[in-house]
Amino acid sequence: MIESENNLDNYYQHLFSLISNSSDQIKFEKEIKNSKINKELIFLYSAMTRIAELPFSHEFYEIDKKNLSIPIILNQASPIDLRIKAANESFLQNLIPVDSLAALYMSADFNSDQLNNPKETIETLSGNKELSMAFLFQLVNIQIFPKDRLNTLIQFWEFAKKNNLEEIAYKLSINMLSSIDASSENIIYGPQIASAYIFNSNFDNALYWIELYENAIEVDSKSIYARILLDLYSSSDLNSFINSINLTLNNSNQKDNDNYELLYVLKAVMNLDINSNTNINLNKIFDDRSMPSIFLLNEINNSILKSVDEKFLFYSLISLNDKEWKNIHPEHLKLILNGYLQYKDGLLFRNIVLELFKNYNFII
Repeated sequence: MIESENNLDNYYQHLFSLISNSSDQIKFEKEIKNSKINKELIFLYSAMTRIAELPFSHEFYEIDKKNLSIPIILNQASPIDLRIKAANESFLQNLIPVDSLAALYMSADFNSDQLNNPKETIETLSGNKELSMAFLFQLVNIQIFPKDRLNTLIQFWEFAKKNNLEEIAYKLSINMLSSIDASSENIIYGPQIASAYIFNSNFDNALYWIELYENAIEVDSKSIYARILLDLYSSSDLNSFINSINLTLNNSNQKDNDNYELLYVLKAVMNLDINSNTNINLNKIFDDRSMPSIFLLNEINNSILKSVDEKFLFYSLISLNDKEWKNIHPEHLKLILNGYLQYKDGLLFRNIVLELFKNYNFII
């Protein structure tokens, strides 16, 4: 029956052949790379791949990250770097706990030679941030002496920050923070330790390490940055959060073209008292970023004007359509933020703005 189809789905054919033992894996691996994936059958492919105990590919994962992440994490035949990548993104979406993420990081296979020669190993793994993160995490955990552990932990955090994975690194470090003594040797790392506490919502300890650093060394850009993070994450109500945003943006020097556009939107939404002399190009005629349909825009606008929270939430999520924040048209973003500023008295607004900053790689 399969072979009589006019439009053969080669991807399905190869999976079926392997499951029915009518093909060998070497032939499958060569042919599957040249097969076009029918996105409408992605869940069928996923189920068949798991039944055949085959590895998922990076290309396959990119088709539907949200729904394929858990199957890939659980699929031990898949490359460990792909499983870690899926786990990282699932963790940030609150789909898996930090303990599960840590267990996967620890399952990456590194031999004693690699662990005993970290510089060479990091160079070998350059270009693969998932394996590099797993290696550094394991390297932290095998350190015997506190000083060595802290130095390696700082290296882990710095690598993560360069690769926009600092939230993951800080949360993976939660069980290590309490073992760091407030000694004269460790105070120099006060702002970094404070940042780790902030991402783990331990604001008292974060403030303690910031003050320790400032009293023993000085108030500098590192401690100021840590205080900015602390203000943003610890603000308990909407007004104090907006005040923190106002102070943060007035003190920030991180302003490139993308961020100027974001500042323009934030200023309009929150009526911020920040420098309006930005470099945003208001004469730009065309924008590649699409806008929602007139229907969606009208429904969102009406739900905001009439304060119909459930309707606003429904249509705003449809209009976003799983886009990254930085890929959303500024006028669309402005509308959405105005809605969430009002939605249930700003219940979600703080977290959305923090997500925006992360997505734009701005401030945090």
